[in-house]
Amino acid sequence: MKTKIHCMRVSFTLILCMMSIIAVLSPAAHGQVPADEISAIAQSTFLISGVSADGAPLLGTGFVLIREDTKNPGTGNYLLITANHVFKEMGKDEVTISGRSLDGDKWTKLELQLKIKENGVPLYQYDDQKDVAAIRLPGFPGTARPGFSTSLLATNEDLVKYGVNMGTQVFVLGYPFGFMSNDVGFPLMRSGYVASYPVSPTSDYPTFYIDSPIVPGNSGGPVLFFLPNPIYDNAIHMGMTKILFAGLITEWRYFPQKALIPSIKEDSILSVQLGVVVQAQIIKDLIDKIP
Repeated sequence: MKTKIHCMRVSFTLILCMMSIIAVLSPAAHGQVPADEISAIAQSTFLISGVSADGAPLLGTGFVLIREDTKNPGTGNYLLITANHVFKEMGKDEVTISGRSLDGDKWTKLELQLKIKENGVPLYQYDDQKDVAAIRLPGFPGTARPGFSTSLLATNEDLVKYGVNMGTQVFVLGYPFGFMSNDVGFPLMRSGYVASYPVSPTSDYPTFYIDSPIVPGNSGGPVLFFLPNPIYDNAIHMGMTKILFAGLITEWRYFPQKALIPSIKEDSILSVQLGVVVQAQIIKDLIDKIP
């Protein structure tokens, strides 16, 4: 009987070791984002371009969310989300969206004109104080249907449930200085970590810092929480990767170098490599106001 118990203990130990090895070998344990998630996120992010009132070129990033139509299950409204200042600073009623069309396995870049104002009056829903904006989209040509469900927007409850806090890894998609991944117009991705403490409740902390290099062109871009092997519901979910929309980029932090070093003649700026993120809960609250 003792021998059987000993064998059972050895077998159980071996099983635990095998589970540990599998967890270590899994892509999520090594911090890799699932390929299907990457594809969907990249296909839902776009460059927004236009000109200011004085003709200066303006750039920003936007991403598409799908809000399900509760009255017609299986259907939904396409919403372009960005930072409010991206739309507000545009001097014309239309902006250019660098869209894409998919024919078979070939992507083609498309320049789409989107009307955001009527004689200068906004056609989009916005929160000027918190710097978020959303506008309905008429749809996209081609077979590619970009967009993520609004259910992926991280709520205050999600932040608590998944233990999001200082040190949580994030990914940022966008078009720094207008740079793209390729001629088709896909965005670039950078990574970083939540640099603020705490990040919840969102009513007290509507924004937070990330230690990722943010520059003009990134404004309005989506920020994602990357949670490998998440711990929730009193369990460790080994080999699983949880992706949540953290929010969007609203600005980047810098200081006039001359203010720090008076002897410098040129008034250059010194970046502190910090980006400011508007929490996803704020975006959700804005979307809920759209009829």
